Amino acid sequence: MTTAAGLIVVVFAGFAAGDLLIIKQLGVGLAIAVLLDATLIRLLLTPALMTLLKERNWAGPAFAQRASRKLWHY
Repeated sequence: MTTAAGLIVVVFAGFAAGDLLIIKQLGVGLAIAVLLDATLIRLLLTPALMTLLKERNWAGPAFAQRASRKLWHY
């Protein structure tokens, strides 16, 4: 997990110490959402998908692909 995501989780978890139930629910829900995003999506699924897609990962508009080929000579 990145440091920024960890800090956000700590801040949102701090909302759970509040007095209002809605603030507690919001804090816990957001902390869980950020934690799942930072671990499952960013650390596991994105690199796995990029590995599976290989060159299709970097597909772009036709003009950008032509410019890239000319620039990098491949």
